[in-house]
Amino acid sequence: MNIKVILVLLLTSSSFALGGFKLPPKVFEIGQIDKAKAEAEAKKKPIAILYSNKDSTCPLCSDASEAIIRELGSKTVMIYVTEKAALPASAVSALSAGKYIPKVAVLDGKLENVLGTVTYESIKEDPRKAFREVEKAIRSYGK
Repeated sequence: MNIKVILVLLLTSSSFALGGFKLPPKVFEIGQIDKAKAEAEAKKKPIAILYSNKDSTCPLCSDASEAIIRELGSKTVMIYVTEKAALPASAVSALSAGKYIPKVAVLDGKLENVLGTVTYESIKEDPRKAFREVEKAIRSYGK
């Protein structure tokens, strides 16, 4: 086998094993929850809490997380979490839907009322439908 072919195979196989996804700079982490709430209030946007693992080696998890960021990132103020423990009870309850990560709960700017959730399972089943209801709630929130 040609050395170039071997190198190409090695390079492409390692890229699949790495997986993961990058958080855009506009996504807050759990330690910045107060900043996220202030921004949500100033911009009159709801808060989306993305429960995922940016270092996951699962390409399905990474792809679904990126879809969530792409669909809701500009419509909400987003907070990324890997654990639910530090979240308000309303968010923890909303994030109990679905069996797998990623999942996202969209709440009002005070993190008191749930506007909707999107789970990995719903994205896998029908990505368009998965976001439809939560996007309606986001539009209503902005009015």
